[in-house]
Amino acid sequence: MSVQGRSGRYFSHRGIFKMCKTTIKALRYYEEAGLLKPERTDPFTGYRFYTTDQLVQVHRIQALRQTGLSIDEIRLILSGRDQRDILKRRRAELETELAETENQLSRLEFMLREKRRIFLWTILPPSKNCRNAPSIPQHARLRLVL
Repeated sequence: MSVQGRSGRYFSHRGIFKMCKTTIKALRYYEEAGLLKPERTDPFTGYRFYTTDQLVQVHRIQALRQTGLSIDEIRLILSGRDQRDILKRRRAELETELAETENQLSRLEFMLREKRRIFLWTILPPSKNCRNAPSIPQHARLRLVL
């Protein structure tokens, strides 16, 4: 729903959530967090109305959220802080996470390629009291450290 006002065209929170493909809950959360204030609120119905410029701001907030930035970081960017430093820091965090994930994938790939059973604990040589224990080759007695 849109309304023509003295300052231009206003969109209700229902209209803006459809255009921005977000939820009313998210819009209210952004308002509570201080990221997005409605241009005006109807004193009788409590309906919130937003301007076209605020549509752009909602898209910007969404884009920043999709990169994994926190609400506090987005608030800093919207308040005029240099976004380059914040974005560079986030990129470094993602690169670290990616390296850790690639390391985990590499370990999983190794385990999946391995044809024999992998023991992640130290295999002790069979004791003399355990006659039925299978003979373990010397190289298998080493602890496998991935």
